[in-house]
Amino acid sequence: MKISEIKEMFSAGEETVYEMVGCSKGSGGTKYHNIVQVLIPSGHSGGSHYHKVAEETYYILKGEAYIVINGHLFKATPGMMFSILPSEIHDVINNTGKLRKPLEKSDKKRYNMSEAKGVVKMGQINIYGVETQLRKLTKMGDQLIGMKEQIEWEMFREPIEKAIRKTNYEKGGRPAWDVVMMYKIVMLQQWYNLADENTEYQINDRLSFQRFLDIECGEKVPDGNTIWDFKQALAETGIDRELFDLFNKYLCERGIITRRGSIIDASFVTVDKRHTTKRDDKSLKEGDCPHDLHEKCTERIENGEIKDEENVFNQMDFDARWTKKRDESFFGYKDHVKCDKDSKIITDFTVTDASVHDSQELIELVNKEDNAVDMDAGYAGEDIMKEVIEKCPDIELNICSRAYRNRPITEEEKEINKIISRRRCRIEHIFGYMTRFMGGMILRCHGIKRAYRDICNKNLAYNLKRFVCVTA
Repeated sequence: MKISEIKEMFSAGEETVYEMVGCSKGSGGTKYHNIVQVLIPSGHSGGSHYHKVAEETYYILKGEAYIVINGHLFKATPGMMFSILPSEIHDVINNTGKLRKPLEKSDKKRYNMSEAKGVVKMGQINIYGVETQLRKLTKMGDQLIGMKEQIEWEMFREPIEKAIRKTNYEKGGRPAWDVVMMYKIVMLQQWYNLADENTEYQINDRLSFQRFLDIECGEKVPDGNTIWDFKQALAETGIDRELFDLFNKYLCERGIITRRGSIIDASFVTVDKRHTTKRDDKSLKEGDCPHDLHEKCTERIENGEIKDEENVFNQMDFDARWTKKRDESFFGYKDHVKCDKDSKIITDFTVTDASVHDSQELIELVNKEDNAVDMDAGYAGEDIMKEVIEKCPDIELNICSRAYRNRPITEEEKEINKIISRRRCRIEHIFGYMTRFMGGMILRCHGIKRAYRDICNKNLAYNLKRFVCVTA
């Protein structure tokens, strides 16, 4: 459309406004939205002004200009866009020719203009900025693309909705968050070791997270409390373990889990240390109340240091236990894991406190589907072996030999240990990956039930990663 074909709407200051579409109420019209073309002579300005209600967007078509917004000066060139909110004082200066009054250095300093790169410091809008950034992330190797595209996330929808969603919504209320998106968020927490509150921040901050969750830039995201409630609902209904087994069933159908051999081992999962006396530790093991801690809390209440002992008890994990391995102490829980020898996929697991010996969970982990099982020397023991053989008569147990007092390992046993260790080391890769690339084997929760919930989620999060790696 040529200027000669456009009806002149009005002139304000030194700018001439031509009507393109509509006519705003501010100029006597009846519409709230309109598009106009503003012409400012070379070296002139439109005049400093603001609008109480109206919101303006300037798109530079031709020439060069300075745009002043609330005292900040920006250099504008064709293709740039500036959004002016209500009550923001602004002015447009045509810089194509020679200004009537050249901008002094003091003006540029007062306007907070950056001339080092000749770009705006604030207010500039790049229409394709998000797409450009996402293309860069893809080119740099965004791993979440594979996690999103290669995993059939919809398989988790029906079990989760049946377990935690209401069947009757007659009372109305705010629509619930999509369960698949929420479950993806739980997996993000395990992959990147994120707390609930930090997860909300990271989703708002990272475009890769938003793309993985199918959230548009600027769209509302679940807060920390909502994420916590969702995880708690999964734990209370027991659906977290069902989802783990569901994905393993899917891997068996795909032929990823071969069942040609298994490896069993355990790893410590630490929590915040509980500083109690030895007498209290003994009382807790016996299922009794920690008397020394109770007496200390009573003393602190009398001194005015604390109001009640409930907050003190809430900050301690009374289900976790201390244990020692090779002169190193651990406090927390154990993740007893069985993995497929070929694919390194976790096929089964149990969770106990850290004081439980690895061999005590062996009976729970083996089943008739296991043809052969490789284990380290910690699982050696005649009584345990008898129980395993009674449960699975056809199973082949490959256990590393260990030395005893006055009975060193023979050369033949050393060679057998080497053969077993070459196969058994693959389960150490699982714990190593969790430690190095998934934030470590640590928990932020208290209690065996929540520990089981988070360890189950971590094991499934690893399986998802491993699946993408195997099928890539």
